[in-house]
Amino acid sequence: MLWLWTILTGSKFKALAHEGQRLLRTGRANEAMDAFRAMVKGWPQQPEGYLGMAAVYQAMSLRLEAAREKAIGQGLTHLATHPEDLRARLEVAEALMDKEMFDWAAHHADLALRLAPEDQKVLRLAARAHRRNNNHRKAVVALRRALRQDPLDPELYDLLTASLRASGNHAEAARIGSLGEALQALKDNPTDPGCLVNAVRQFLTAGYLRLAVELVESCVAQGADHPRIHLLRASLMLEDRKPKEALAALHKAMALDPLNLDVHRLLTDVHEILSEGKQADYHRRLVRVLGSLGDATTMAANMVVQIRVLVELGNFPAAHQLCQNLARDFPKDWRAFYAHGLLAREEGDLAAAERHLMAAKERNDTSPEVHMEIARLRTALGEKIEAVGEARVAVKLAPRDGEIRRAMAQVLRQNGFMDQAIEEEDIAEALEKSQGKR
Repeated sequence: MLWLWTILTGSKFKALAHEGQRLLRTGRANEAMDAFRAMVKGWPQQPEGYLGMAAVYQAMSLRLEAAREKAIGQGLTHLATHPEDLRARLEVAEALMDKEMFDWAAHHADLALRLAPEDQKVLRLAARAHRRNNNHRKAVVALRRALRQDPLDPELYDLLTASLRASGNHAEAARIGSLGEALQALKDNPTDPGCLVNAVRQFLTAGYLRLAVELVESCVAQGADHPRIHLLRASLMLEDRKPKEALAALHKAMALDPLNLDVHRLLTDVHEILSEGKQADYHRRLVRVLGSLGDATTMAANMVVQIRVLVELGNFPAAHQLCQNLARDFPKDWRAFYAHGLLAREEGDLAAAERHLMAAKERNDTSPEVHMEIARLRTALGEKIEAVGEARVAVKLAPRDGEIRRAMAQVLRQNGFMDQAIEEEDIAEALEKSQGKR
């Protein structure tokens, strides 16, 4: 019958349409489907074949397939008079993707790109369609444009990696793939500092400083609150020549981990950049103190160094806790009494400070730190002569210790001996220079 309809209508397309309808009316659904499929294959831009297939699928109770074919047919009919309807164009392209007509899906995706060249949804659809149509060059172009809009989406990196590999660009595929893997790991563990550090390292290696910064900012905005993350953010801010933002991040890191040596090192650098010499010297000294942890011969000595830093930073709750741990673990060690005395003096409990410091002195009267702390206590009590006397004992015990010399200068200055204080400061500076501590 098809040849007859062709002669009568003068068109094979119309003949197939008539034949398909006739076969469907007579209950010959499979043969009708063949006719409509031939229409779609020969004239994929025309809606009638899809609408015919929709009717056949409906007769077969295949509702999902019927809905898909109907969406394509009605969409094409609408686009014939409304070619700038982006939503309709996308719906047709998606339905064609589902139908696995990837060449025509890509065609409609390209038409959608003309209407919305920077739309993320359109770019992703175009990339998928061109990939499935084995046009990896066009897929790469679409994915690069999509990444400009959403540069931290691991899925886009994975898609781009696959397209680059398929197009033979294996070197770039490996680089992009590493970025995608790092981003996916971070997406799965958004508050894990190790995942963030790895992702940032990958972006910096690839030369994407701005994206590395954006990545860290995104994690912080999601609630990531870890000293390593804030330290990393500070490093990136400094690299991006934003020292004030770096300083704010470092203060957050220090609040979470006041004994972190790297935090104080970077604080030294930032304050120097901001021409804040006193603050730079302060943190430089803390770096030296914390660096001495590696030289400490006992756990008790380590704990005392940490307590000194915590007290100096004003973190008294943490200092109290560490003092309690020190007294519990080393109840007879002079350092336990010294640390409690140091903390009590800083908090203004001079009676308790004297009691603890005298106990420390009884157990070790050769410690310059104990004598210097007693000197500070005597200064607070207004006992000038006794204060200077204790400080001189400390200097005698450690004459080449720059820290002790500076403490001596402070005691002298606080008690009104200005000339001697200046001399001690000069000696301290000379010692530090000779020992490479400046």
